[in-house]
Amino acid sequence: MELYDLLVEGASAGIELQDESGSMPSGNNGPWNDPETPVRNTSHWLITFLKAYNITDDDQFHEAAVSALEYLQSEETRPQGKTFHHRKNPEKDFCNGLIGQAWAFEALVTATRELGDPEPESLAETVFLQHPFDYERGLWQTVEITGEVLGYDMTFNHQLWFAATGAMLSDEEILEQVRIFLDNLEENLRLYDSGLVYHKVWRDFSVSDHVRYLTGGNDLEFGLRRYRDIARTLLSRNNYDEQIIYRSIGYHSFNTYAFAMLKERFPDHDFWESKKIGSILKYSRSNEYHKAIQDNDYGYPYNPPGFENAYTLSVFEPDSQTKQQKWVEEQVDRTFNFESSLLESVPTDATTYAARIYEATRLPNLEFGPDHDAKPK
Repeated sequence: MELYDLLVEGASAGIELQDESGSMPSGNNGPWNDPETPVRNTSHWLITFLKAYNITDDDQFHEAAVSALEYLQSEETRPQGKTFHHRKNPEKDFCNGLIGQAWAFEALVTATRELGDPEPESLAETVFLQHPFDYERGLWQTVEITGEVLGYDMTFNHQLWFAATGAMLSDEEILEQVRIFLDNLEENLRLYDSGLVYHKVWRDFSVSDHVRYLTGGNDLEFGLRRYRDIARTLLSRNNYDEQIIYRSIGYHSFNTYAFAMLKERFPDHDFWESKKIGSILKYSRSNEYHKAIQDNDYGYPYNPPGFENAYTLSVFEPDSQTKQQKWVEEQVDRTFNFESSLLESVPTDATTYAARIYEATRLPNLEFGPDHDAKPK
């Protein structure tokens, strides 16, 4: 079977799920169990519809994509005209940090490229530039849907994906910020000895930084919750908290996927020759990682490591087609439901997982056979 046949099947099944508004069914962010608006999954499906249209030239996919795009550009998605509304959990921000915005940017830029309409990318640039950037530290701050600045997003993959989707944009100010982010990776990125990417941003902040983070958005209750997260992060530096390690394993390929996006946009940056990226990729190829990802709740039940590792290989090891095929085979074998044609065979939040088939759209049209017993090595 060819991967693009699978994508077209998935897109066809996705059309049946689309609401009259153009939105797609919302999920609850997998193991995080946060009820979400349709923004995230609509963003993901928009990319899949566009890829299916690119493959087939079938108008049904064009119509579905345009409808999804119209929803993302509607007032409902940015109710106060600021950032995109992703989460409904009152105990957390509604923007889903930087990562929620990154997912919307990714879809909007893809729409501009595929449909030739400059407006979606312009919207993405406008929202991106609402986020304050620290030119010294190479980090962005989170902005709530009200426009309130909530402080630094301390989850590393959020910063990384914000940079990766920012790199898709054309605005020179944004591209300069992304370059500075890359320049600061030696300071902001921490690895375990194995090469596993640490889940939190690794950066020493001054007392005034922490005070500013605590009071960000002028919401004391919200600030206290975030400062609690910082305290846990600092504590885990000393005791290598097992929960953080476990989470880091599940998100490792999600990180390498974003690194691959950045590598394609900034192929000559010095970071790609660094020891850190070498260690990260070496861990991705290890038996230790492949074993650890099998039963990790943040792995196959939430992130799609098969697609993510295959794309990483396609960028960093272009001649690794056999390895890419094996990762895709494992992903499909574990999570694709051939009866529904949806990527939904997971224990929780099948709705969001189905939308994440879009991560395969950056891959070449790999062939993978009936032998689903092959394992990546």
